[in-house]
Parts: sequence; C-alpha cells; structure tokens
Amino acid sequence: MNRFAIAGVLVVSAAHASPSYVAAGATAGDSFGQTLGGFYAGSVEGGHRLGHVLWLHAMVAEGGMVAIDGGGSTMSSNYLTVRIGSEARWCVLDGALCALGGADVGYRHERLAAQYDHYTDDRPIGVLRAGLDAGSSHVRFRPGLELSFGADGAGTIGGRTGIDGIAAAASVAYQW
Repeated sequence: MNRFAIAGVLVVSAAHASPSYVAAGATAGDSFGQTLGGFYAGSVEGGHRLGHVLWLHAMVAEGGMVAIDGGGSTMSSNYLTVRIGSEARWCVLDGALCALGGADVGYRHERLAAQYDHYTDDRPIGVLRAGLDAGSSHVRFRPGLELSFGADGAGTIGGRTGIDGIAAAASVAYQW
C-alpha cells in the first residue's frame, strides 16, 4: 500500500516538471514609433524547458493599430511581432504559482493609416517581460507586462534608443 502512495507523489511532481508548452492569448499596449499609436493583437507562443528554471521562449503576435495622438479615425492598420528569447520561472506551491521574467529579441512591423497620420515602422526590437504563470500541471494562465526597446533608435521618444513600447499580455497555455 505504501508503494502506491509514493508512486502517486512522484507522478504529481513529474507533472509539474513538464518540458514544453504552447499558448494562445492577446496583447495590447502603446507603441511609441513615429507617432503614438496603440496596438492590439492575438498571440501564439511556445516554450521548452532548458534547465531547472530556464526556458526557451518564442512568440508571434498579429493584429492592428489605432492612432491615439489625435491622428483621426483609423482607416487601415496592421501590427506584427516575431520574437525568440529566454524565460526564467521561480515557482511555489509545487509549481502551481510561478513568477517569470524573460528577455526576447525579434522584429516588429507596424503600419497605421489614419485620417491625419500615416506611417510604417519596421525594426529589430528587444523585449523585457515579467509576469505570472499559474495553474495546474497542464493548463496554465500567463498574465504579464512587457517593455520593448527599439534597437535602431528610429522613432523612439526623442530619437534615442530606449523604451519604445509598453504592453499587457495574457495567454492560456497547455503544458506537457
């Protein structure tokens, strides 16, 4: 009888050490490109455990934009970001609640055609992420905040390389 109890504990512990995940979600925020514009996008992301706390992370998000600096009504727009990076997770409660931090590098495309504004911005970016990863051994909820940095300095506040966007993101992940 004791053998079954020990096996049950080992199975639960192994379930929290799942090596991969895939997630679907949404992100929205401000982009400080050539003009101040908000974006909204659906996202797909995935990850693979590389060590005890370190994960490989990749994300694609696609959606649209709105002018928020008095550019008039938005006539057409699109937003796309593709990123890859790393993520660290620190967990408690046998993996049910984790804090996460990560850094990605990638590419961002923004196009906005509004009544008084029109711009296209394509650039390499860096992104710092912080958030939570909470749930069961297989289904996880991942809310977070992100800061993006323009790698070329074009279109950032004051024309300097630095923070050029902020976003909130949330996704539901399946971990196996």
